[in-house]
Amino acid sequence: MKAAFEKKTEIFIILLAVIALFVFLKFYDQASPTASMNSHISRNHALRSARQYLEDQGFNLNGYVETVLFSGDNDAVLYLQKTLGLDRFNTLVRDLPLWYWKVRFFKELQYEEFKVFVNPQGQIIAFNHYIPEDAKGTRLKEDRALQIAEEFVQKQEGVDFSNYDLINASSKQRERRIDYIFTWKASTPSLQDAQLLMTVAVHGNVVDGYEQSITVPQKFGELYESESSKGELLARLSGLLTVFLSLSALVVFLTHHKYKTIPWKGALFLALAMVTAKVLEEINAIPNIRSSYSADSPLYTFWGGWIFDTIEATIWSGVVTFLFAVAGWAVGREVFKGKRVDHITGRHGWLSPDFSHALLMGYLLASISLGYMTVFYLVGQRYFDVWSPVPSSYSNMLGTWLPFLDPITNAFRSSVSEELIYRFFAIALLIKYLRSRALALFIPALIWGFAHSDYTVLPFYTRGIELTIDGLISGYFFIRYGLITVIVAHYVFDAVIMGMPLLQSSHLYFFWSGMAGVGVMAVPILLSLARSMRKKPTHNPIDHPLHSEERSLAISSTDHRK
Repeated sequence: MKAAFEKKTEIFIILLAVIALFVFLKFYDQASPTASMNSHISRNHALRSARQYLEDQGFNLNGYVETVLFSGDNDAVLYLQKTLGLDRFNTLVRDLPLWYWKVRFFKELQYEEFKVFVNPQGQIIAFNHYIPEDAKGTRLKEDRALQIAEEFVQKQEGVDFSNYDLINASSKQRERRIDYIFTWKASTPSLQDAQLLMTVAVHGNVVDGYEQSITVPQKFGELYESESSKGELLARLSGLLTVFLSLSALVVFLTHHKYKTIPWKGALFLALAMVTAKVLEEINAIPNIRSSYSADSPLYTFWGGWIFDTIEATIWSGVVTFLFAVAGWAVGREVFKGKRVDHITGRHGWLSPDFSHALLMGYLLASISLGYMTVFYLVGQRYFDVWSPVPSSYSNMLGTWLPFLDPITNAFRSSVSEELIYRFFAIALLIKYLRSRALALFIPALIWGFAHSDYTVLPFYTRGIELTIDGLISGYFFIRYGLITVIVAHYVFDAVIMGMPLLQSSHLYFFWSGMAGVGVMAVPILLSLARSMRKKPTHNPIDHPLHSEERSLAISSTDHRK
């Protein structure tokens, strides 16, 4: 009877996962604005275009160091997504200066430098030449400076100058020259109350600045800041509760560290895996990190500070992972009475049928979560005025050495750390002391959900509600199928969402980078299935005596498989 019920439950989960995956694939573009972040050119293409643009104007770039970063006008993107809606926004985004490659040319300890902004189609939408205030130049009359600016604009690719009206002209007397700034406004009624502007800076008799930009109403910025600050407050409150969980884990660790059955190797393995992922993530992000260098300080101090911060953060992530892995196992063993402890650390663990089953349930849970997220925001946008802007950090991976690696490392670190804290340790701890599984599932889900409130979604409490529900679902799967299931589900979900800008790119390099990231998800289950088909297990994974080196960090409350 019990076996029949378990079979029916899993059949229902499979069907639900298939439907959810279909919903995600069919409606994701309507629920998320990441489709607008489509770069048709690569990082190297942007660099070549920027260098050629400056050299064509007669600038000498010999000896300059270059950096390339993919970024965007966050304020304009947020406003247009909110006021125009995603469909209209995605149709206009190609013609607006919203996303761009920012190419920088600089020399160490030198004020003079260049920045060129290349849009995803390969057109130059802005450039700046920074020179000292006392640099030598000429003293032109305003009308001559304006003529130089207009001649410059008319040569720019993709600019219809007849659509612009001059709205402002200003000048500033320098010690050895006169600088002028001219601003034009485009006729763009489709942008609501936003304005499309074009600005040209003439230093002496040379154009040293050109920019296409969008200004948004001040009231919108104030509203967004207000909502963001409320979300950040909720995230901080959840952070305080997470600190309490950390202190609890430390107490458990100190009172149980002498237990012979604790799987030290498994905990150490997870900690080292986290350290490795963090190091790879930081190395891969070096191009983005280098873009933040300020030329008024020596390069060795900049890189020295980065190395120190990276080492500190890496060690901390490893220690926290190890702490929660050990504490979660210790409390879970008491709470679940050893009814089911899956092998993942010993020679029978990683490639066993039990492990394959846990992986499979993780993939199914990930599909359910993707579908749930899509439905949540579709319904929220239509009936509750919910709005989810695209996080700008997703665009940063386009400028990394290996774009496909960024979703992999980020997803791995967040899945392991968060599932250890909010599922593996917190649920067992609360079951032990509250004697209520309902509260033990709800409280960690609530803390985890609202800890993400600084990912701004309007209204500010929306993100917390979304993830609290998702956390309840994950908690149920954890109780039923173990830690591996929820880690895999969390990893796959994050990797897919973070990798969508790559998969949706029309540039082949980015697209195949996204495919490579997706392919990594299938490696564990393929290896496990191959091993399970080749060799049957020689032991009973449920009745086998507990050994410290062969026990999992994946604990479930019930022995549901026969």
